[in-house]
Amino acid sequence: MPELPEVEHVVRALRSTITGRRIISAELKLARIAANVPSSLFNRKIRGAQIESVTRRGKYILIELDNKRALLVHLRMTGKFVVLTIDQFLPPHAHVIFYLDDDRRLVFCDMRQFGRMIVVAASKLQQTRQLSELAPEPLSEEFSIEYFLATLARSPAQATPAGPNEDTGTGKHLRRRSTVPGAHQSLCGSCKTFKSARHPTAPGNSTNFGRSN
Repeated sequence: MPELPEVEHVVRALRSTITGRRIISAELKLARIAANVPSSLFNRKIRGAQIESVTRRGKYILIELDNKRALLVHLRMTGKFVVLTIDQFLPPHAHVIFYLDDDRRLVFCDMRQFGRMIVVAASKLQQTRQLSELAPEPLSEEFSIEYFLATLARSPAQATPAGPNEDTGTGKHLRRRSTVPGAHQSLCGSCKTFKSARHPTAPGNSTNFGRSN
C-alpha cells in the first residue's frame, strides 16, 4: 500500500495534469471500484464536469468537480493513475477511464482490484465516514502537542500483548488512522516508539513528555 508521501506525490502529479480539464465522459469497467453508484449512473454523475481541484486527506485523493460533486479515491494496494493520449493502448487492469477535453484519458488501473472510488456531493465530502474518522493532518496547526498528548492519554491503561510480536500500547495506538492519518496498517508507530527508547507495548497514557520530546 502506498505510504502517505507517495499519495502526496500522486496528488501533486494529478493536480498539475488534470486541474481545469473537463471530463467529456467516464467509463466504469469494473463496478466494485465505485460500488456506491451503479455503473450506468457513474458517467451521468460526472460527465461534462470540470476538475476544480485535486487534494489529499490522509491517504484519500479528493477530486472536486464544478458540478457540486467530488470523487473520493483510495489507491489501496496496487491502484494507480496513468494519463494517455487517445492513440495509446490501454494498460492491463484498466478499470476506470476518464475522457478529458484535451484528447487525453485519465486511467485508473488496479491489478488487485482493491482500489475504491466514491462519488459524493462536495458539500458532504468531509462528513463521509472515510474522512470524518481521520485525525488532523500531521503538518497542520490542528495537530498540536496538546492534541498528541490528549490522544495518547486515550490509549489503554495497561498493555496486554497477545503474543511476542503483538502490542496493544503506544505503538498500536499510533498506527490508528484516528490518531495519525496515514500511519495505520504500517510499522510507523512501533518504529517511532523504538526510536524514542520507548517500548511499543507501553501504555500511551504513561508517556512522559520530557522523555518523548
